[in-house]
Amino acid sequence: MGALRTERESVIALFLVHMFPIGHLPVAMGKPARQLPLPDGGSGPLAHPEAGVLDDLDALSHVSSGFRRSPTTPAAAAPPALTRGHDPWGGESPEGWRERFAGETGYVWPPDDGGIGPATPVMLDVGTHLDRFGDQHGRMLAEDATLFSMRSLPPDRVAAYRRYRVVRPLPVWRSVAAEWFGQPGGGVRFRTVLGADELVTLGFLADVTGEVR
Repeated sequence: MGALRTERESVIALFLVHMFPIGHLPVAMGKPARQLPLPDGGSGPLAHPEAGVLDDLDALSHVSSGFRRSPTTPAAAAPPALTRGHDPWGGESPEGWRERFAGETGYVWPPDDGGIGPATPVMLDVGTHLDRFGDQHGRMLAEDATLFSMRSLPPDRVAAYRRYRVVRPLPVWRSVAAEWFGQPGGGVRFRTVLGADELVTLGFLADVTGEVR
C-alpha cells in the first residue's frame, strides 16, 4: 500500500513540476510585463510535426514505469578546447560591442532565433550528445563540442556549460548559427520543443554534464 502511494505521489509531483515550473501559479498582473510581436508563421517549437511524442500522458507513463531523475547537475566550467580562439568582443572595444548588441533591458538578439534561414524539423536519435552554454531551462542546444565562437552567443554565456544525451527520440528544430555578437557563427544548433531541464524530467534527455567525455 505504501509503495503504491509513493508511486502515485511521484507521478503527481512530476505533473505539478511540468505544469508549474516556477513552483506556483503565476501572479496576476494588471498589464503585460513585455509585449511580444505576433509570430510570423508555423516554425514555433510546438509546430514541430513530431511534437506529439512529448505528450504528457506518455511522459507520466514513463515515470510510473520506474523512471526517477536526479537533481539538476550544477553547471560546469567551459572546456578549454571549446573556447579556443574566442574573442569576447569580436575585435571591437567593449563599449562599441555593447552599443551594437546590448539594449536597455538586455541583449539585442538576432532575428529568426539567430539561425541562417528557416529551421528544419528533425528527430534526434537515442545516444546523440548535445551541449549548451547557459542555464538548464533554455531550449537552444548545439552539436556536442561545437566551438563557443560558432554558436554566436554573448560572452557571459561561457560561464555555464551543460551537456546532455538523448535517451528517447527527440523532436528538434535544426538550424545553423548566424554571425552575431561579434562571433562568426556557423555551428549547428537544435531548438527543442521544451526546456532542457524539463526534457530531463520527462525522460527524453539525460544530464551528463559531470561525465568524462
